Amino acid sequence: MHKVDTVVTTVGDQVYHTFFFQVPDKDEAENIIYALSYVDYPPGSLHDDSLELVNEFLVGTEEEAAIAVGGEVIYAADKLISGYPARLWRIDYPSNGGTASARTLAGVAGNRYYELKVFSLQAKGLNKSADRFFDSVRLFAPPE
Repeated sequence: MHKVDTVVTTVGDQVYHTFFFQVPDKDEAENIIYALSYVDYPPGSLHDDSLELVNEFLVGTEEEAAIAVGGEVIYAADKLISGYPARLWRIDYPSNGGTASARTLAGVAGNRYYELKVFSLQAKGLNKSADRFFDSVRLFAPPE
C-alpha cells in the first residue's frame, strides 16, 4: 500500500511517501508491519557529506520517534548503507496492554531521507525477517 502525507516544517511543506505491508495474521508472522518511507528535502538542507550534521539529524529523529510513541530506545548504532550515513535503532513501547517493538533503519542520500521500519511484538523484536528487510535496502541520491 502507498500513502502520501504532507507535513509543514520549518523548511516548507514536505511530502512523505510511505509504502507498507501489514501481515494478514499477526499471530503467525514474525513482524506485523513493514514500511519504507522517503522524503526529498529542499536542496542544501541535508548534507550527506557532513557526517556530523547527518548524525545529529538521525539521532534527533530517533529521539523524536521514542517520544512520539511513549517508548524507550533499547539500542542504536551508526551504519553506512551504499556509502551513505545511516542509523539503526529499536524502540520498545506500550501497545494494547502489552509491549511492542519498532526497529528503524534511517539514512540520508543527497537531499533524500529514507526510513525503513519493522513493527513487531516485543517477544519477536529480533528476527531474521527484519534483518533481511533491512539488508535489502540500497540508498541513492535523487537527481536535483
